Amino acid sequence: MTQYLFTNLAKSTLAAGIGGGDTSFSVATGKGALFPSPSTNQAFRVLVKEGSKEEYMSVQVRTGDAFSSIIRGGANSFNGGAEVFHLIEKVTLEGLMQKHRRTTATDPDGVLTAEYTGEEVYQSVTKQWWKHTEGTAWEQISS
Repeated sequence: MTQYLFTNLAKSTLAAGIGGGDTSFSVATGKGALFPSPSTNQAFRVLVKEGSKEEYMSVQVRTGDAFSSIIRGGANSFNGGAEVFHLIEKVTLEGLMQKHRRTTATDPDGVLTAEYTGEEVYQSVTKQWWKHTEGTAWEQISS
């Protein structure tokens, strides 16, 4: 599953035009650093917009001002100078797991599988909190 990365208010423009099938592009010189730097199984979402034409894309690789391994949501062509916005939109938000806390009557260590790393579980009999570390391993965080 892809982990999406975020920054605050990253925006730029295309350094040159792109065709409908292109899976890479560059942004204005020095502006790439405003965007995240994904590694394996990570990406960030952008909207490329020119006038009334727009397309959502997932960027899997950023090196300086060059974005590549892009998964596109359409096949639009854009001219150099088209706007590029990093954003959070419906597709990303619907893919996020909603974190919550669970309650159990037994100690979770070696018994419960976590829903996510760092999940916290309240053991109601002893009134203790546990935090997931890995697999079925939990660490007691309150006594």
